[in-house]
Formats: sequence, structure tokens, C-alpha cells
Amino acid sequence: MSRNLTICAKHSISTRAHLILLALGLIIPVLIFTGLLLHHQVKLQRSHIEQDLLKEARTVTAMIERDMRGVMAMLETLALMPALQRRDFATFHQQASQITKRYGIGIVLADGGERQRLNTRVPWNTPLPPFFDDDIARAVMETKTPYVTDVEFGPVARAEVVGILVPVPADGAATQVLAASLPVGRFRDILVQTGIASDRGIAVVDRDGRPLAVIPGDGPPRRGDDPPAWIKQAVGRDGVITAGEGGVGERDVISGASRSAMTEWTALVSLPGDAVDARVARELLAPIGLGLALLALSAALAYVFGLRIARAARVLTVAGNALQGGHSVPPIRTTWREANEVGQALTTAFSRLNERTAALRAAEERYHTLASSSPVGIFRTDAEGRCVGVNRRWCEIAGARPEQALGNGWTEFLHPEDHDVVFQEWRHAALENRPFRLEYRFRAPDGAITWVLGEALVERTASGDISGFVGTITDITANKALERQLRDAEEQLTRALAAGRMFAFDWHLETDTVRQSDGAAPILGPGREGASDPAGITSHAFFERVHPEDRERFVDTLIALDPGTPNYTIAYRYQRGDGSTVWLEESAAAIFDDDGRMVRLTGVTADVTERKTAEDILRGDNAMLEARVVERTRALTDAALELSAEIRRREEAQAALLQSQKLEALGQLVSGVSHDFNNILAVIQSSYNLLRRRTITPEEVKIIDLGEQAVTRATGLIHHLLAFARREESRPTVVDIKDILRESEEMICHTAGPLVRCRFDLATDLWPVIVDPSRLNAVLLNLAANARDAMPKGGDLVVTARNQMTGAQAGSAAAQAGSAVAQAGSAVAQA
Repeated sequence: MSRNLTICAKHSISTRAHLILLALGLIIPVLIFTGLLLHHQVKLQRSHIEQDLLKEARTVTAMIERDMRGVMAMLETLALMPALQRRDFATFHQQASQITKRYGIGIVLADGGERQRLNTRVPWNTPLPPFFDDDIARAVMETKTPYVTDVEFGPVARAEVVGILVPVPADGAATQVLAASLPVGRFRDILVQTGIASDRGIAVVDRDGRPLAVIPGDGPPRRGDDPPAWIKQAVGRDGVITAGEGGVGERDVISGASRSAMTEWTALVSLPGDAVDARVARELLAPIGLGLALLALSAALAYVFGLRIARAARVLTVAGNALQGGHSVPPIRTTWREANEVGQALTTAFSRLNERTAALRAAEERYHTLASSSPVGIFRTDAEGRCVGVNRRWCEIAGARPEQALGNGWTEFLHPEDHDVVFQEWRHAALENRPFRLEYRFRAPDGAITWVLGEALVERTASGDISGFVGTITDITANKALERQLRDAEEQLTRALAAGRMFAFDWHLETDTVRQSDGAAPILGPGREGASDPAGITSHAFFERVHPEDRERFVDTLIALDPGTPNYTIAYRYQRGDGSTVWLEESAAAIFDDDGRMVRLTGVTADVTERKTAEDILRGDNAMLEARVVERTRALTDAALELSAEIRRREEAQAALLQSQKLEALGQLVSGVSHDFNNILAVIQSSYNLLRRRTITPEEVKIIDLGEQAVTRATGLIHHLLAFARREESRPTVVDIKDILRESEEMICHTAGPLVRCRFDLATDLWPVIVDPSRLNAVLLNLAANARDAMPKGGDLVVTARNQMTGAQAGSAAAQAGSAVAQAGSAVAQA
């Protein structure tokens, strides 16, 4: 024993070293994880900034489009003014000049001859230059579609302007164009009104990349100025752009670009890359400092507690040396026992505190759920569909923040394929004065798809006008998944029934209708009454086709059903519409109400005509054979023995043939099931592997080991079934029979039951044997089950393994190992 103690001391390390290694093992992974987390946080913060820039750019685009639509609507109204329709240009010039004085927008009227009729920036009858772009004017008149030009130099305004052109209808045709010239300074005012932070650069460029407005800047861009790289690179693009890609630009600039579908202009909101990095650094500085402080505090506490534990360990070492030397051991007053007692008390107190904390947390969650949450998302909109408020559940379902849903922002979270469908149904519901109800999808910024059931009601004022909408969305993603699973299961069932020449049926006794699956038509044949009726056929029509000799027996079987025996199986003949007869085998279960009355019958019917035909042929052969035997017996008494032997041989051959057919059918069934069962075992094995990673106690590890052994045995049993079904050969191998018996010990004892005492008597020098381990385990479990059945009142089960020399091989190297299972007072089985 002293030698063992010396060896242990030689190869061991101190408690302090253990604590240092433990601290390093905890700190190093934490530092690595913290670094990865900080890297991920930096990327996440940059992504948030980029999305904010993109959202602000889209806000700029929306404001410009809204302003353009307002001007366009004003032009379309002017085009319909009576003075213009009757070609009273002087009066129209006076009326349109009011708009120029009030809003600073020049109104220009041009005819098809590319000549300006009037221009509100100059008095009436002032000579005017040709229209600035006759191709655009002709295109507007031909298509009768408004058009927004790029930046053009206005010869009358003597400045850069943007033109909005609309056709002037007259007798179903457009021969004139009404245009509004907007000074480019108007767009700078729009950029200022967006309220975007001053540290960002904002710009709007036309289709050719010429800037309309740039902030910061002293005024409108001068004609011919070369725009910055972050503007030139983003022309016609939509999304987040980093200037400098491809060698353009001298510094890193991150921009959010939004391309207008109406004007084809591009709105940009940019931020220097160093400003983005500085902002990310400021946001991460406090967490990093706090983490370092906590790490230093943890190291200090670990050092203090390590000293106390090391001191207690030295006291215990001294006491142990005194005990080994035979000296009296003084009372030990160290932290070991006290730590255990205090630890036990703290564990109990912590458990109680944890229970109370969990109860308090659950109560708080219930309170908050009842006070401020709803199981469905709730939203409110104004009369034009702009969102004015959502609850927290709506944000969770849509994956948005409350401020992102306001206005038209909620539409950005609709799935693109459902966007038009939602608005079309929304308009129809409002026009038809009915509730809105539709299933559609939300797509979160991270790409997650959520199916919802949207419902909304129209809110009206006292005068009957629509004031807004209020509605809810319910998450039905799980229901959609279940619907897909149900459809897949129905398709699998239909294919399985068709493969086995079977069909399912459902008989509702209250309505006297029988519904049959699609597989009924090939089996029952054409001409079935009510076969094309979706409601099904009647039971009377079905029983009319049952063979008269089997009809009464069929009806008696149904009458005998009761809640205690609701199931039945019966074979009968069915007469098809073409006059042919098929044998059917029906297995079904009856459903009874609370009063014991049968209200429904559900089951499956299989076509067994081929089997019945084979049975009839076999019975006819047997009858013919018996007749011939009797005849030959009367004529040839002397050959009776030989004839009897021949009859037995034929009967055995027929039985063997029938048995081979049954085994072939069983083999087909086993080979079909084994693959699916192996997949199930693979899932179970993977689950045990995952559980093993999370287990702590030896008892849990032992349970998992037993489960994995059971999976291994089950895999072996499948191989055994495949070998039995002639689908897979056995796999004998050289094994240690002692290890196999020890591995199966608990399973054998569990199979034998609690009343049977199991004992294993295994020799220590057992020879290796060649055997299939799975089949050997199956044999041992079968023997244990037989022993349990033979000893219902309990007994002793002894499993013995010994080396046994055969008579012909005694004294040589060839020998065999054997095992025996004995049950006290009943029987002995050997394997």
C-alpha cells in the first residue's frame, strides 16, 4: 500500500496547481468566446448602421416621389380647366400665373409643333423659345403618360430646372403638353425637411448621374461639377454601397442608395467609414471595460479562495500522515467538513430560493402577459392604410420594431409574393364593406418567413366615412406545417393502399353514406351506384352488390358489434357491375356514442381474390387426391402403404410450398420494415450521443450505456430478421463470449422479471468463439423469457459458461466453448 501511495504522490500535482489549471481552463475559453462575440457585435453594429442609411435613403425617395405626385396631380387638374379646354390661353395664363407666384413653379404649355404657347415665368404674348425637348413632348402625347425629366437648363428661367410633363386631353386625343419647371433648389429644401442627422451626406442624382441636391453644400450643384465618388458609384443602384470598391474614391464611405421607380433618380445617404468605426467603438467601449473589470475581479477572488482551499488541504494531509503513522489524530477544524455542511445548507437554501424566485418570476410573467400582452398581434391604421400603432406581439410576429411599422413601413415586412394580394383584398374589403380576412406571409429582416391570419374591420365616423382600420394577425406557421404533414401522410397512405390493392372506407350511419378512397375503383370496378357522388354511396347500394350467400353473415357480424368488441374482420364476395365477382377481406372498427349506439364505421378492404382462388384450387386438389386414394385403396389393397406414403409426401410438399409462400411474404414485409426501423434506431442512437454530451452523474451515463446497448441489440435483431427472411446473411465473427454475457447481464435479468433471481457463473479462461453476437443475444433473451414464463412464482436463473473439449478433438488445439442457462426446479437450456 505504501508503494501505491508513493506512486500516486510521484505522479500527482498540488491543489494549487489544480486550481491554476482550472482557472486557466475557464478563463481561456471565456476570452476566446468574448473575442468572437465582440467580432460578431462589431459586424452587427455596422449592419445596423448600414440598414439605417438605407432606410433614410428610402425616406428621401418617398418624400421626393410624394412631392412629384403632388405637382403631377396639380398639372392634371390644370389640364382639365375650362379655359384651357376652350383654348383661351390668355385666361389660362392668368390662372396658372397664380401658381407660379405662390409656389415658384413655372407652368409651360407646348403644342405638337414643338412651340411654347405660354410660360408663366414671363408675361402673356412674350416671344418664347422652342420647347426644351421635343422628343419627350411627343412621347408624352403619344403614350398619354406623365413624365419627369432629368436636370435641364431652362432658357426662360435661365437656371437648371426639372420638368414634369402631362398630356392635355382634348376630344380623346392629346395635342398639347402641360409642363411644370421645378428649380433644383426645391429638392435641397426637401432634403432639409427629412430631418436626417447632420453628420450624414445626402444627395439626389438624376438618371445621368447629375446631382439635383447635395447636403452638406452651400447651394445647388453647379453645372459641369464632377460629383464625389460616393455619388457617381451609386447612380441607378439600390442597396448598401461602399465607395472605393474597384479603386474609386480615396476614403471609405458607406452609403444607402434608393432608386425611385417613378423618376428613376437615386437618393443617397452616406456616412464616412471612420465615423462608422468610431461609433461602433464607442458602443463597445463600455462592455469591454466592464468585462475586463469582471475578469480581474474573478481572478482576484479565485486567488483568495485558492489560498483557503490549499490551506485546508495541507491540514488534511498532516492528519492523513498522522493516521498512517499510527499517531492520534487531533480534531480536524478545517474548511473541508464545514464547507460540506455549509455547502449542503446553501444548496438547500438555494433550491428553496430558486423555487420561490421561479414562482415569483412566473407570477410576474403572468402579470405582464395579462396586463400588456395579447396572444395575437394588434394593429391600427388610418383611412389610407398607414399604420398608426402596433402591439408587442405584432412586432414579434413580423420581426420589426414598433417605429419601423409606422406609416407605410409595415409593408416592407410583407412577403413580396403576397404584397399585391394583401392590398387587393384590403381594397375589396373596404369597397364591399366587409371584414378583411386573409392568410399571408411576413418576411423578417433575417429572412425568417412567418405565416399569419390577418383580420381587420373598418372603422367609420358618425357620418359613415372610413376613418381607419383595426385588426389582428395570428401566427399560423405551425398550422401550415401540420397541413403539409397531413397532405404528405395522406399521399403516403394512398400509395400504400394502392400498392397492397386495398382501399379505405368510412360509413356514417346517421346519414347512411359510405365514403371510399380512390383505390376502390380498380377493385370494385365500374358501374358502382353513386361512385362519382362526392357525398359517397349509400350502404343499401353497397350491400346489394354483396354476394347473396355472404350477405346475411356480413349483416350478422355488424349487428354483433358492441362497445366491448368494436372490431371485426370478415371475408366476403362482391359482385361487380360487369358481372364478375371478387373476394374482399374487410377489417374495420366501430365507433359508438355515449348511449352505446354505433354511429360510424371505419376500416380498410383488401382484394384477396387471388388468395381465395389459390385456396379453392388447393381444396379441389386435396379432394381429388382423397378420391383417388379411396379408389385406388379399394382396387389395390396391396399398394395401400406405398400410396399412403405418396399421399403424405404430396401433402408435405404442398405444406412446404404454402409455408415457403408465407415465408416469402414475411420476408417481403420484414425487408420493407427493416429499413425504416434502422432509420428510427439511427435517430435514437444520435439522441443518446447528444444526451451523453450533457450527462454529469454516473447513473445517467449508465442509463445511456444501457440504451445504446439496447440499440445495438435491436440492430442485430434486424440483421437476424433479414437473415431469416433470406435478405441478409448472418455475420459470425470471433468474439469473447464472456464480454457478450456481461453486456447482456442486465437485459437478461430485466427480461426474467423481479421474481427471478439471476446469477452468472462464467469461467475466467473462456476461449474465443465464432458466433453472430446479435443472434446470440436474441437466443439468451428468449431463454430468459422462457424461464420467466416457466417460473411464474419466482425462482433462480443461472447462466453458466465453460470450456468444453469435444470427444474427437480432446487433447488437440481444437475445442469449443459453451454456455448454459438453468432455471431452478424447471428446466435447463443450452446455447
